[in-house]
Amino acid sequence: ALSHDGRYVASASRDQTVRVWDMTVKETKELQTLRGHTKEVWAVAFHPNNRYLLSASWDSTVRLWDFKAGTEVKRFKHNLDVNGLALARDGNTMLTGSDDKNVYLWNVNTGEEIRRYPGHTDFVFAVAFSPDGKYVASGSVDKSVRVFDLATGQPVKTFDGHTESVTNVAFTPDSRFVLSSGD
Repeated sequence: ALSHDGRYVASASRDQTVRVWDMTVKETKELQTLRGHTKEVWAVAFHPNNRYLLSASWDSTVRLWDFKAGTEVKRFKHNLDVNGLALARDGNTMLTGSDDKNVYLWNVNTGEEIRRYPGHTDFVFAVAFSPDGKYVASGSVDKSVRVFDLATGQPVKTFDGHTESVTNVAFTPDSRFVLSSGD
């Protein structure tokens, strides 16, 4: 993930760490190694305040880090492994995709679950917010992409046709199309 100011890069790792690099120095330098997850880390996203970073792990948590201080600020607990996450542009809400076949919408500030988007029949690997803030997309091992109304949680459309797991989803800038990949 790239920070909003373009200064930092973060990586998720199978070694259970999140690493943050400062890209403004002549020779890219590792700024911080964030430790605390107990299983592989599969997704990272920077908060727009350029101080916080989120990480999703197979240890059934998403963690909010103050990456400059190297400390955990908040933990979002799930029932099963967490594979993907997306942060809203304002940084106030977050989507997560879990092995329990659900997509979750969280209040980042309070740590509370706001809504659940069910419907997948297998692990959810990828999640995304539409740029206009109206929709949520998810991709799953069930080979489908689902789009939900963000505010109501109602399903809008299901796209089938992948021959293997959907590992990434993204909206076009006009929020009109969903792109998916994996197979």
